Amino acid sequence: MRRSVVAGIALCLAASLAPPASASTPLPGPAGSGVRGNSYLSMPRIQTFDCRAGRVGRRVLVLGDSITVLTRASLTRSLRAGGWSVCLDARRSQSTANGLDYYVTAGAFPRYVDVIVMATGSNDIVDPDAMAAQVARARAYAGSRPLLWVTTWVRRTSGAPSLIAHDLDNSVRVNAAERRPPRQTRVNGLVDWYAFLRARTWRPTAYLTDGVHPSLAGAAARNALIAAALVRFRR
Repeated sequence: MRRSVVAGIALCLAASLAPPASASTPLPGPAGSGVRGNSYLSMPRIQTFDCRAGRVGRRVLVLGDSITVLTRASLTRSLRAGGWSVCLDARRSQSTANGLDYYVTAGAFPRYVDVIVMATGSNDIVDPDAMAAQVARARAYAGSRPLLWVTTWVRRTSGAPSLIAHDLDNSVRVNAAERRPPRQTRVNGLVDWYAFLRARTWRPTAYLTDGVHPSLAGAAARNALIAAALVRFRR
């Protein structure tokens, strides 16, 4: 992985959480982690539809943000090794709501998908209280199909300290919406990336390049967690 790619994606997250250029001081936002701009609108949507022709019961859709964009090749290889046909839908800097907006007209994820993995949340730390509604929305779009969620870890290594100080607390709040939603919007499983990193805070640079995006080792670990969580849903 080239340094320029990693740096570029890191800048995408920074831009999405940054205050307007005209602001003289960083804006704390409703949760203290900053405010989001609309930088995601200038980012290409990365989509693959390889799972469409896959075996029934083994077709997975991963909906993600810049982390999925960054790791898409290795993630696809990892899931294919587990017998899955993989569809990816990801866009840098997007929140969960931004990702789900693509499916609002149909009101559902594609019919040919058997399992949905939501790999969003990093860009939701600016307003974690809005996350519960998005979890309910994803549940409705999934219908009776299994819905898994990758938990969020954000602890930026650059930027305004007054904003960064709230990152982990707001990551926990985002994850709480996935862990303890009302029964009717419950997810079927968690891929606990947060817990994995929490147990390894003494070696953060081994798994993350900027406190958010995974290194090669981090991508391998995260991919393995997703693959392991999917095993019980494979038919």
